Amino acid sequence: MEELKKLGEQPENVQKVVDYLKTIHSVRNSTDEHQVARLIEQHHLGKQQVLPALLNSKEIWGALVSEMSVGEVLENFNKLASVGFLEIAHDGSKKIVEMLRSEEILQKSNIQPIDVVMALSAYEHGKAGKVTWMRNEAVIDALNFALESTMKNTKSTNKRYLIGVRVGSNTKKSTVRGTQSLPSLVAASAIAMITARKEDKVQLVYFADKATELTLTSESSLKEISEEISKQILVSAALPPVGSGDTPKQPCDLAAPIRWATENSKKIDVFINITDSLDRTGDITPSKALMQYRKEMNMPKAKLVSCGLCNANMKTADPNDPRMIDIAGFDATVPSIINKFILDEC
Repeated sequence: MEELKKLGEQPENVQKVVDYLKTIHSVRNSTDEHQVARLIEQHHLGKQQVLPALLNSKEIWGALVSEMSVGEVLENFNKLASVGFLEIAHDGSKKIVEMLRSEEILQKSNIQPIDVVMALSAYEHGKAGKVTWMRNEAVIDALNFALESTMKNTKSTNKRYLIGVRVGSNTKKSTVRGTQSLPSLVAASAIAMITARKEDKVQLVYFADKATELTLTSESSLKEISEEISKQILVSAALPPVGSGDTPKQPCDLAAPIRWATENSKKIDVFINITDSLDRTGDITPSKALMQYRKEMNMPKAKLVSCGLCNANMKTADPNDPRMIDIAGFDATVPSIINKFILDEC
């Protein structure tokens, strides 16, 4: 489309515009993968011009990948895997590995760690929804390299953080709202890891009815953080349900991390609560707990981010308090939204 705009600016190129439109028409109506692949390469076309049926062709993806940025490759990673493009025997996988191992490409494209996490999480498990594939260890290694490399693309806010996590309680939905295959555990672990890498002062707690501090350092890997959280999921699963009647709730006190910080005299600029629970328990709301924390700790500007990974709606923040925000669901934009909120850029 950009090429078409440029041509249209010059009257003498009217014939080229006509020819270009004819090409688009041919591609959108052709089932000949060889012809379409050739036209993609010749005219720098994208997948939006290709019939859905042809997007199961390795040859078509070979042509498309040549025109794609690394960000677009990551967005389409599950599809590339499902059609066999990333298999060891396919030359296309080598092109992807080279791209993911290029620090120059990753930095110029400003790829963020969460972009890589979302591709890696599904790919290394060999499935997304009902679609499965064979893992290529070279691709997994390249994704892990890219994850480490893209940490350099994140910027510090110079704030003190307490990240509270409560996942594993939603047995009906194992993946977060807004993605096809990202588990709640991985999403929460990713936020903790990325924050710990870019900030000097970050603490992590797991909470149910109360908060328990977990090990988190600037060197903690996604796997290590996930394992720490998983241990607490098992502990919390043994807790008795809260309430009575036909719908007892699993403990999920969103005020617990804030109370923990108050009781332990922790100076926190930003509280981030992450949960996949649809239930709320506890005697006090997180907004009221934050107000009490601000007063007792003399931290009037302390902020609260509440992220409901499986929620269609998230309503814990005081709507009249600009230092509280609710986020329902999760996708690759969430870390950026959190950063902008913390820096008063939104």
